[in-house]
Amino acid sequence: MWCDIGCFRSPENLERPLRFAEATPSVTVRDKITILNILDRYIGGTILAGNIAAWSLFTERYLQALKDFEEKGLFYGKDQDVYVHMWQKNPEMFDVVKAEVWGKKKYDSGKIDTRWFYLTKYLSGSP
Repeated sequence: MWCDIGCFRSPENLERPLRFAEATPSVTVRDKITILNILDRYIGGTILAGNIAAWSLFTERYLQALKDFEEKGLFYGKDQDVYVHMWQKNPEMFDVVKAEVWGKKKYDSGKIDTRWFYLTKYLSGSP
């Protein structure tokens, strides 16, 4: 599992128990990378999960995607753009989880849409 530190930029994201090690194997699809889809347009880059075979293929395809971007002169410094490219080119390698709204968290700058952090809930088996 890849879990970006951005998932926990606020203590409120730690209100519920995170049981990734216990729950993740039961909710992921064998040999696929679990990714988050937001509004049918975006791929969340905060968490990616899968077994060794899935990560091996993901790494190969990720490096190829970077080459594709470079050959086309496209910016590839934003992981979500690369993930969307990979998803569009290789949908069979992903288990796509649609983000659900499970509340709003208030930060200093206002309210944050928690759909972007939905996999913290989904992959930890939290209600």
